Amino acid sequence: MVTRTELCEMVRSGRTAIEYRLLGVLMRPRMFTEADEKELEALKELITRYDELMAVCLEPPEMPEAVGDADGDTK
Repeated sequence: MVTRTELCEMVRSGRTAIEYRLLGVLMRPRMFTEADEKELEALKELITRYDELMAVCLEPPEMPEAVGDADGDTK
């Protein structure tokens, strides 16, 4: 089973790969083509999705409801 930390690391590394690809498209030594524009838009959409995933990863993990209070009394 994948832990929350491992999942967040995978999401982070995926976003980094997309960023490198985005830079590769922007740094090409030629004029932009229509295909380049489409690829940039697709990469921007992917980054948006990855940002949504990272927002979930940054949320505090859900804690199970306490069975008793600090004194050890059960509810």
